[in-house]
Amino acid sequence: MTAQHFIDQLRHTPEKSLAFYANAKQLVPSHYHITEIKEVTTRSVDCGGRPHFDEHIEIQLWLAKQKDDGHRIGNADISKIVDLVDQKLQLNKALPIYFEYSDAFHATARYEVLGTKETDAQLLFDLSIPKTVCKPQLTNATACCAGPESC
Repeated sequence: MTAQHFIDQLRHTPEKSLAFYANAKQLVPSHYHITEIKEVTTRSVDCGGRPHFDEHIEIQLWLAKQKDDGHRIGNADISKIVDLVDQKLQLNKALPIYFEYSDAFHATARYEVLGTKETDAQLLFDLSIPKTVCKPQLTNATACCAGPESC
């Protein structure tokens, strides 16, 4: 999902709230806060020696307390936060969007959006942690980790 698609969904459902699920279970409790929105750039070299460049938008979700403190943030509020960040950073809205989250039961992880579903009161996001992959193997290139004697 691109950042622009995310923004469009927020604007089309201002009266609703976001809910985040993983493996068909609610991952992020409803009293989350948005603590940071960042545009991330990563330059890397894979095990086959090929350079890579990645950019994405990341929204950090946080709980002030494990126990529900009654805090709720609606889509209209989230739109205002995104607009404020966009004014300061001029976000590239064509980039994919990810959500970062952790709590007492989940290690900090970056989640990709697999899909969304709209209900009467919420916009549900189906999230998943991307799997680690050997990039040269994805492109049928010779990888340094091709055999058991390497990596």
